[in-house]
Amino acid sequence: MLLQYAKRFLFLSLLLLFSACQNTTPTTTPKTPVNQRLHDIWIVKKINGEPVEKTRKTPILEINLTTMKIHGNDGCNEFSGNIKSISDTKMQLQKIRETEIGCPNMQESAQFNTNIQQAFTYQLKGLNLIFFDENGKELLLFLKGD
Repeated sequence: MLLQYAKRFLFLSLLLLFSACQNTTPTTTPKTPVNQRLHDIWIVKKINGEPVEKTRKTPILEINLTTMKIHGNDGCNEFSGNIKSISDTKMQLQKIRETEIGCPNMQESAQFNTNIQQAFTYQLKGLNLIFFDENGKELLLFLKGD
């Protein structure tokens, strides 16, 4: 049993070492000027105009304009991805990884995931970030987190 713990410790140590050695240089930056207020942590308040349930973990989105990456939590699972394109009014996000934890009532998480993939335009209004689809329908409303 001690040998199993030692193997796990060695494996986790090596994994940590290799991940620390990864190149952290940004692969791409916005080609056009972008509102730097986007570079923040955002807490979802509404999905399709409906308030988020208060009985569960609240979905969050972190936007990093330096690395052109996103990550967060859909209310159940962690996710990360890339910013495919961005301007002062348009943003397309591409989720590339997600954990697969089973949670009760996955409907809200599933809707968050669908909406974040459909986000086409955005608007910053005070401390709110609002994502819209191609037809101008409000998908997600976030509140600035920091």
